Order: sequence, then C-alpha cells, then structure tokens
Amino acid sequence: EDGVQWSLGFRSEAEVSSFGVQLILARWAQADARELEEGLMLQDISLGAVSGDSMMVEPGCVVCVRFAIWLEGDTGRGSQGKMIHSNTDPKDESLEFVQGLGMVMTGLDDGCLGMSRGAKRRIVVPPQMGYGDVGLGVSIPPRVTLVMEILLESVRLCDPQTLQHHILSKGLNALPPSP
Repeated sequence: EDGVQWSLGFRSEAEVSSFGVQLILARWAQADARELEEGLMLQDISLGAVSGDSMMVEPGCVVCVRFAIWLEGDTGRGSQGKMIHSNTDPKDESLEFVQGLGMVMTGLDDGCLGMSRGAKRRIVVPPQMGYGDVGLGVSIPPRVTLVMEILLESVRLCDPQTLQHHILSKGLNALPPSP
C-alpha cells in the first residue's frame, strides 16, 4: 500500500498543544461503546527519558507529577471545557503519590503507567475512572469525562519507609481517589 506523508506547521507551542487536544478529543468523540468501556485514551506529547534515566512508572513506584484537568466540553462529547484544577505553575506544589495504592483517581493512577521522567501525556478519563456517579464537590459534577495533561517530574522505587508514610497519610496531598 502506498503511504501518504504530510506535515503541519505551527506558529507557536500553544498551537501545537491545541491541535493535540483537538486530535485526542476527536478520537474520543468517534470511539465506539467497546472502546469507551475499556477506559483511558492516552496521547503521549513527549516521551521523556531524560538522558540515561530509563526508569518507567510501574505499580509501587513513587511518582511526582504536575498536571492540569479540564472538564470535557459542554458543547458535547469531543470538546474541551473549562479548566478545573492545575498545579503547573512553578510556585504550586507537585503531586506525589505511590502508583497503585489508590491515592488518586484511577485515571491518573493508570494514566502514569509506562511514563518516564520528563514525559508529558494527555489522557481522556471516562467517569468510571474519574469521580463516577458522585463527582467531587462543586468543581467536578457526577458522570463527567475529564481531560488531563500530565508532566512526570520524577519516578523512583518506593522504599519501605516511604511506602509506610504514604499509606498512613493516604491522599493527604493527593487528588481525592475515585469513589
């Protein structure tokens, strides 16, 4: 089969990001029921693996991330809505959690799997992997799809003392886990 090659030009990093958001949301809008039931839709923005650092997130690793969360748009499936939370400003504290302990919503927990330090990923989180039928306060209504952008700042093995600390303070500095 003959392949088709094409390229796009962008004037700014913001245009590149906007285009990426539109691509994943268009794919989400076209997903069939089986794909929607399977869970997350991932889009790697950059692969990370900062020189010589090839450790990838796996269950039990301590993960440190910066992120932004948007509601899926109110114009229907496949559009990006308003931002509801972000810790991307350098003065904000990074979010640290142990992958697989349920310290954060399932979508964020699972969405980090396989990432390496410096990687950036966009994920579409269906309600069952976000805040389900309950929502979260006034900012996240029930049964809403979320769009997240994650930057993995660091990943390390979890020593027993750190693991004990995180278990005892489960969710203290994390997004509330899914209900």
